[in-house]
Amino acid sequence: KLFLEAAARGKPGEAAWLRDMQRAALAALNAGRRAEARALAERLLEKSTPAARLTHAATRAEIAETAGDSVTALLEFSRLGALAAEFKSNDAPAALLGAARAALALGQVGSAQAKLTELHALLPDPLSLQPDIALMTTEIEVGIVLAGPDTMAALAAVEAWRAAVHRQLGPTNLPSLRAELALAGLETRMGDVAQGAARLSHALGLAERMRGRNSPIWARVALATADAAERLGDTARAAALRRDAEAVLKRPDPGASG
Repeated sequence: KLFLEAAARGKPGEAAWLRDMQRAALAALNAGRRAEARALAERLLEKSTPAARLTHAATRAEIAETAGDSVTALLEFSRLGALAAEFKSNDAPAALLGAARAALALGQVGSAQAKLTELHALLPDPLSLQPDIALMTTEIEVGIVLAGPDTMAALAAVEAWRAAVHRQLGPTNLPSLRAELALAGLETRMGDVAQGAARLSHALGLAERMRGRNSPIWARVALATADAAERLGDTARAAALRRDAEAVLKRPDPGASG
């Protein structure tokens, strides 16, 4: 509501209006209002300027990624990259990295590696640039290691990445959450189911503090935590988490079409 009120004071197409509308769309998504989020994203095109088209593509990509729709996220990040090339904007690195994250989520390791190669061709030394690009680049590199057979190498890579995220961004952010989830998966793979479950519980609390219990991100972490609880024999907690998560993911979406 606050972002919408701020946008109402601005002019469609202007930078501040685009920023507030984008924030309003993402806030609606995190509150479980998917149709409203999509409708707000489409309002970004009220003025079809290059900035509006870029913000529209970036917002749609983030909505898809947050909702766990990696297929759509890959398409939208690719569209953002095409627009960045057309308008010669500085959105190309984020588009390539977003597409690489989506590819990894789909198990397309080769595609993620190709996106990383494109990034290095665009920015020969991305790690020397702004911290967010450096951290996102490292995240893709870690994801590629995670997809391989060397569990110990993956564990070392994730722990180093998590430490870098904490140093630069603090412990309460999406990269930190993704690092915790990756560590939980590795610990479970190595046979330490209890430690993996404990880390998932920590990640669930982190997701709730960041996005609230109506967010699809919280729901997906809750489902993973429920699976871990069930493996440890805590069927009551598993059932409760699964029920709450499915209520978020299956909530009616008034106004949705298709």
